[in-house]
Amino acid sequence: MKKALMPYFANFLVHPRTRKLSRFFHGLKDSRVHFFHDPLDPHSQLVLELAKNVRGLFFHMHEVSLDDLPPYMMDYKLKDARLLAKAYGLSLDESKLHRGSEEGNTLLKKLGHYQGAMFYYQGEWYWGVDRLGILCERLNLSLPKPLWNKNELYRGDELHFYFSFRSPYSFLAFFEVEKLINEFNLRVKFKPLFPMAMRGFKIPESKKMYIFKDAARIAHQRGLPFGKVCDPLGEGVVNVLKLFVLAEKKECERDFIRIIYEAIWAKGFELNSNNLIKLLNPLGFNKTEILEYLSGEAPEKLMIHKEEMKEAGLWGVPSFKWGEFWTWGQDRIPLLREMIKART
Repeated sequence: MKKALMPYFANFLVHPRTRKLSRFFHGLKDSRVHFFHDPLDPHSQLVLELAKNVRGLFFHMHEVSLDDLPPYMMDYKLKDARLLAKAYGLSLDESKLHRGSEEGNTLLKKLGHYQGAMFYYQGEWYWGVDRLGILCERLNLSLPKPLWNKNELYRGDELHFYFSFRSPYSFLAFFEVEKLINEFNLRVKFKPLFPMAMRGFKIPESKKMYIFKDAARIAHQRGLPFGKVCDPLGEGVVNVLKLFVLAEKKECERDFIRIIYEAIWAKGFELNSNNLIKLLNPLGFNKTEILEYLSGEAPEKLMIHKEEMKEAGLWGVPSFKWGEFWTWGQDRIPLLREMIKART
């Protein structure tokens, strides 16, 4: 019974009307903008510089000092921050990155978050440069648009898209990748992985909730149905990864991914064999072959995809490879678009 009700509860949690009410009641308690600054985080340094130049944006700053990241994560943070700095015309001074005080740690945790470079306003969180624009929209303030072509534009001929069916950001990225395919007649290699929770990563509840709410906010902004969710962790994920091999053989990967994403993130379908037989019937999947693939082992190429990302210093999804360029996150698709456009 509880599992059957979860999609409806999830949908209620992120519905625009619920968000509006939440903002109202949180605003009654505190209508100020708060910024949690981690001086060791390059993204925090960048967004602080950018925010200080936004006319009319006033905020209370709280310094935080959080757990050290593994070296490979910090290396990627620096690489990504350099891309942002060029796009926004900001100065990233890596020599000034240092551990801060823990003055704001208690409030950060009390308000329900886990990382720095975060703005908080009326119950909602906005991470770094990538979400500052959404906060400014709420406050009727203007923010300059990034010029992604200020970065080096790598050459390529095929986009490799690493994704997880359980990742809401992969869900968002897929529909943006489809736009690139349609606009540029782009070749894309779809490379699924097990979700991080099935690859040994421990994800705090506060992070899960932030990602879910943030993805919902972006999905609704883009007009994508999102919220009635049935978590496929475990058997559901394994089932669709097995059937993805069949989709590749039938050369209908895009349609397969779209149907599965909508089933998970918009329709709240459990990914058991009975539901998958119904969902995939329009693609010409028959019951016999579905049950045959479900009875087999998970494809070995999943480990190959994981190792490819690991060698590039990446671990999360969605991730992308274009020529010799690797990047992580649906927020970097505009940069990829500039690279793809430059090839023509």
